[in-house]
Amino acid sequence: MRVTKSELSRSLERESSLKKDHSQQSIGWQTRWEKERKDIQDRNDSMITVLQNQRDHLEKENRILETKMNEYERDTSSLRNELNDVKTELRTK
Repeated sequence: MRVTKSELSRSLERESSLKKDHSQQSIGWQTRWEKERKDIQDRNDSMITVLQNQRDHLEKENRILETKMNEYERDTSSLRNELNDVKTELRTK
């Protein structure tokens, strides 16, 4: 089978064109993938920041509540002691 120079030339041009198209598509997909990856990473970073802020806020609130609870427990204990002292005093009269 004999291939003419013009057929060979057309085949080579077609191959070259297909390679160029493939390369451009690959670059386009890679660029799109990198942009999507960056967008996802940015969203994740943003969500992480929000969650860290919420965690910090909850930890602060928890410390405040624990402090108040300890104060109330001390007050309750003090009031019990006072009540017991008053009861004791009333018994001795």
